[in-house]
Amino acid sequence: GALILWWAETGQLRRRLTGFGEKSKVYAAFSPDDQHVVSAGINHVAQIWSIEAVGASPMTLSGHGNTVTSAEFSGDGIWVVTGSYDGTAKIWDSVTGETLRTLKGHSDSVRSVCFSR
Repeated sequence: GALILWWAETGQLRRRLTGFGEKSKVYAAFSPDDQHVVSAGINHVAQIWSIEAVGASPMTLSGHGNTVTSAEFSGDGIWVVTGSYDGTAKIWDSVTGETLRTLKGHSDSVRSVCFSR
């Protein structure tokens, strides 16, 4: 499987990101500076990919207990928020990958996450 990025204006391939299992990604979002992509997956992790660093391994954000359903960068790109079928949302440092907060108390899966602008 691959995460494939396209230029919307031209329809040209921008980048093919590989290195994860077939059908393992369920969501992807760009950083505000368009230099990174965060992906969410059924393998219980999110990953931050450098778009321009060809061949670089992604930073893996581990800590959810089930499928990561969504992920987004904050407006300034400093943080990433993820949601999961495990009923939590997590806030991460986008540079170090450190978990900053685990938000608990949802009565069911967290299927979508975002930051206010």
